[in-house]
Amino acid sequence: MRQRLHERWTTRATRVLVTGLGVAGLTACDSLLEVELPHLLTDDAIQSANTAELQVNSAIALFECGYTHFGLTTLGHDDTMTSVSGVGSGNNVYSATAASGNCDTSDTAIAWFDQIMGARAMLSTTPSRMVATSQGTVTGDFPVGRGVYDRIQDEWGIAGVINGERLSALASIYVAMSLGHLGEIMCDMSIDGSDLLTPDEVLAVAEGWITSRALGHITNAGTGFTVMPFGVTSSATATTGGTPTEMALAVRARIRWARGDLAGADADAATVLGTRSRFTAWVTRDVGPTRRNKVWFTNTFQGYSGMMGLNRNWNGPARNPNPATGTQWPTILPFTGYIGLGLTPDGRALEPHPTGGAPSIPVRFAEEARNSTFAQVPCTVASPAPGCVVGAVQDHRVQHGRKQIQTGFYEVPFRYGTTAAGSDGNDIPYMTWEELRLIRAERYNQLNDRTNAIAQINAIRSAPSITGASSSNQAAAALPAISGAYLAALTDGTNDQAEMRAAIIEERRREFFSEGRYMATKIQNTDLTWFPRLQGSGLTYQNAGGVRLLLPADEYTNNPYMIARGRESARGTGCTTAAPGLLPGATVPLF
Repeated sequence: MRQRLHERWTTRATRVLVTGLGVAGLTACDSLLEVELPHLLTDDAIQSANTAELQVNSAIALFECGYTHFGLTTLGHDDTMTSVSGVGSGNNVYSATAASGNCDTSDTAIAWFDQIMGARAMLSTTPSRMVATSQGTVTGDFPVGRGVYDRIQDEWGIAGVINGERLSALASIYVAMSLGHLGEIMCDMSIDGSDLLTPDEVLAVAEGWITSRALGHITNAGTGFTVMPFGVTSSATATTGGTPTEMALAVRARIRWARGDLAGADADAATVLGTRSRFTAWVTRDVGPTRRNKVWFTNTFQGYSGMMGLNRNWNGPARNPNPATGTQWPTILPFTGYIGLGLTPDGRALEPHPTGGAPSIPVRFAEEARNSTFAQVPCTVASPAPGCVVGAVQDHRVQHGRKQIQTGFYEVPFRYGTTAAGSDGNDIPYMTWEELRLIRAERYNQLNDRTNAIAQINAIRSAPSITGASSSNQAAAALPAISGAYLAALTDGTNDQAEMRAAIIEERRREFFSEGRYMATKIQNTDLTWFPRLQGSGLTYQNAGGVRLLLPADEYTNNPYMIARGRESARGTGCTTAAPGLLPGATVPLF
């Protein structure tokens, strides 16, 4: 997809000049691939109902740019990467604050917050559709009720806009995606100058945009809207593509999961999988600046950071405890390390922790080392490194290889391609059939139905896909199913629910490798996955900050509600600090 990204903007100033393109020609385009679209438009360019499709498409493009940047920076939050170069040192750090600024202004740019929030603002700013206390933007550059969805409903009328129902449905889906993402990640929020909102309050607004708007518009559009545009969805089974209803339900499943509504999320996941067993929604990418896959371009091709192995340098008894439980962490941290991951023949992805005090550490088929020819060193009886299991096979979902960065060699992700040029056009998964199955597994485990929970994981293992390689969602070689001794251990009536929960977390960790999704899993499982930062766990472990993220500081200084409450001191309880020396936001959220 070829699009220009130019001119600075913020969440309160969403505008850019349309240059070199006639408005009439733009409105005739039915694919973002066909023209160079700006992300943002001048007031003159949004006056006519004839530009409604251009405005919706531009909002989609803006969301996609922000989301791929988020995927880049969240590899620090996922404990996947750490900076090893003086260049791009902020790319993979566990930051406490959401990164704001322009989209893709440089090879190392990581700004995403303004793009996600701005895409939503382009679509709707009416308080009755968002938050009743919304005051509108501070500068007035994008005033109340001037989002394209608002104008289709209130000013132009759906019947007065070409494909009005289809555009209303698309706008509703992407409003939900934007707010859903922010509700998953932020510790508190404000929308268009509203008072502070908890994560669940933001997620509730997002869910409403699917339930009360998107699904109704899809129904009303009928045969005028049967397939999601731009290759946003795909499937290797049933029919190609994906219906708008499937897209809406997949988005809602993700939102409901983040709200803790496993029953609702499971119902949506079951519906989508029932009609399209390998459904995937994509954040579409294309070669070149402003449309490139930044996860691959910056971490694999440019190579400023290196992948992180098992964190065995923690010295847990000397560090701050987990504030979610009050217990000390062991020396080796659980659920860390992406190098040489493997599975045992009976499907185990986790080994008992060798020092106790934590649920598990990942199984590996090779030590976190390379020999003289850069081949991975297999696990042997003579070298029993923690988690290294003789006979384990490689988990090829977590692909990586060796790259020279400055004077040393480090592991980098090969999820979207090797270090050779040309993979920056590979799409990034937004919502996959694997995640839908893992939602189902989590719900079955909640119901103490381990048999069906295990069946969901085995369905993924039997036909795994390397989803980043292309939009075809190609199946790879099958991985070991949960069976034999491991199956017996998960169903023997002894601590089964907790053991299954840990297994699902680890499955998510591997499935979401380089997708920007595991951070949300950590937020929902802070008792098992959270540990304090800035605690000196080794010179190469430069992560810092908290679980959920803070709003950028200027959001507190421009919002009248925040000013009245003391600006940054207005931050909600989800952003508090539990221990001296930790950054704000470094605690488990209290909402």
